[in-house]
Parts: sequence; C-alpha cells; structure tokens
Amino acid sequence: ILLMDINKTDSVAAYYSSSDSINFSKPRFIRVYSGDYSAYAEYKVTVNVHKELPYEFKWHELAQNNSQLAAFSDLKAVACGDDIYVFGKTADGTKVLKSAINDGSAWSSITMNVSLSSDAYQSAVALDGKLYISDGGNVYASADAATWTVASENTDIKQLIGASSKNLYAYTATGISVSKDKGASWKAERLDTDAAYLPKQNISMNVAGVLSAKDVENVMLLGTRDKALKDTVATTWLRTVDYANEDGQWNYLEIEKNKSGKMPWLDQVITCAADTGFVALGSNGKWYKSQDAGLTWKQDAMVVLPAKFAAEGRFAFCRDNKHYYWIIRNGYVWRGRFNIDGWSKED
Repeated sequence: ILLMDINKTDSVAAYYSSSDSINFSKPRFIRVYSGDYSAYAEYKVTVNVHKELPYEFKWHELAQNNSQLAAFSDLKAVACGDDIYVFGKTADGTKVLKSAINDGSAWSSITMNVSLSSDAYQSAVALDGKLYISDGGNVYASADAATWTVASENTDIKQLIGASSKNLYAYTATGISVSKDKGASWKAERLDTDAAYLPKQNISMNVAGVLSAKDVENVMLLGTRDKALKDTVATTWLRTVDYANEDGQWNYLEIEKNKSGKMPWLDQVITCAADTGFVALGSNGKWYKSQDAGLTWKQDAMVVLPAKFAAEGRFAFCRDNKHYYWIIRNGYVWRGRFNIDGWSKED
C-alpha cells in the first residue's frame, strides 16, 4: 500500500506500515498493489470531522413583536413543504400567515377564497405536501392556503385532528374517523373505550415508524380534556397502523397513579415528531421527550427555551422538513434544532 498526498508527489509518498499513524488533515490517495506489483487500484480518502457538538441545541430569534402574529388570540403552526403556515383565531374568523422555512422574519398575509370560522384554525393539518382544514361540515384542501377546494361535504366531520404519513383523521360526534383518500371519504375507527376520554383541547397528532416492521406506524394523539374534569395528566390515545391490514383500533392510555414518566395536565401542551420518538412543549416552559411512542415522558434538560418564551399567551409549535422546531408566541418567532439534526446523513 502506497500513501500519497493530494498532489500525488513522489517526495511525500510512503509505503504503509501497520505501526504507522496517518495524517488525514487533508485528503490522501492510497494505492493498493497486486502481489507482483503489476497492477494497482487507487482510492481517495477524505475524513470529515464535525466542529460542533452533536447534541447542542441552539435557538435563533427570527421575529420580534410581529403585530400580525401577536393579533391572533390563538394559533396553530403547520409545516408544509418549504413553508410555515400560521392559522390564527380572530374575531373576524380564521386568518393565515406564511413564511418560508429559511426565513421566519417576514410573514405574508394570505387572502383565502373561502371564509372560515374563528375556531377553524385548530383543524389545520398537512399531508403529503397539501394543507387540509375542516369547517361547517366541509373538508377543504389547498396547496398554498389561498385557493381551497372542497375535498368532501360531510356534516359528521367536526374537526380534523391530524395525519399519519398516508391518512387523515378527524373527530365526529361519536369518535374518530379516518380518510384514506385525502379527505374524499371517511370511515369510523374503533375505540377501545368511551369517546368521552378523547382530548378536546391542545390536540396534536404525530407518527413514528416501527423499525421492526415495514409499512407500520405508531400514531399518537395527545391533548387535554376540560379543566373542570380535574385531570392531573394529559390525555393520550395510541394507534398502531398497519397499512397492509385494515384491522386495528385506537387505545386509550390508562396511567396508574404511581407510574413515573407522566405528561402533566397543562394549560397548553403541543407535541412534534423527532428523529427518535416524540417531543412536547408545555406552557410551563419545559421541553419533554418520549422515546417509547408516547408511553412515558421526561424533561429534556438539553433544550433551554428562549427567555422571552416565559411570557404569557398561547403559542404554536411545529417541526419543518429540515428538522427545525418552530415556536411562535406573542409576535416572537424562534427556530432551533440539535446540531446533529442538521448533519448530512448518507448511506
């Protein structure tokens, strides 16, 4: 084996010995010769070293006191393609603002071709590069939040609650229904207990793949029930979706009083998918993570929230396709991620 520098100059060429160390501060060429030296194969070796800590989390403040965002009395952020959409509640109905995921400082107001009620904002979800929202018995679809078309007219649909990688899910008067054709038709899902245990506020749905099975996902629905019920923990429902099998049901997660790793009942809590499991942001200023598909949670001390997040007010939380997490509250916008989530991962 012959080692050469990037310029392949003979003066620095040397034969490799197993007792040698090799300086890879710059690319090296390695020639591997046949036993009789009649032929060789040449390889270029480059060693890349990251100059940042993998699990350091950094927040970047992108907007301050944005009056349009601050005007929403409640809001929901949805990442769709290369944009972040914020659906906001106002006295005049649901309004929408948009910013590119590589921006976050400039937000444009979108004029919609339909009028949506004030509470429609909480139904906004994304699936396969399109936005969906339900209002007044209609399910709408849009590629840009401006032009909406009716995917279905279905008075049974009360609220869209989320999506897996292939299906849309919605609340009906009796429980949960699923659409496997982008909102055109709906079918009731089975629940393992009474629908009264479904969360009614702070609803967020996320999915995680199952490494041991192909075309199978764990879907988690998390939120809270009415404060008057005096729940001490958030309400969680789980569903394993096997896309090759129609069977399955939603399972209510019953949590024992002495069980550790409980997600507490909070005025607001929103979940997002993560590279491993799920994360959640609470109105108590804590960042939680779950690595067992939502069964247990613990606070992640590696993530320190921006100081201004401590202010009162409803917030929005989502994750884009570049693995950045977005927080929007009181006209402020922050974007952040773990360094390792930005590293190129090649096979």
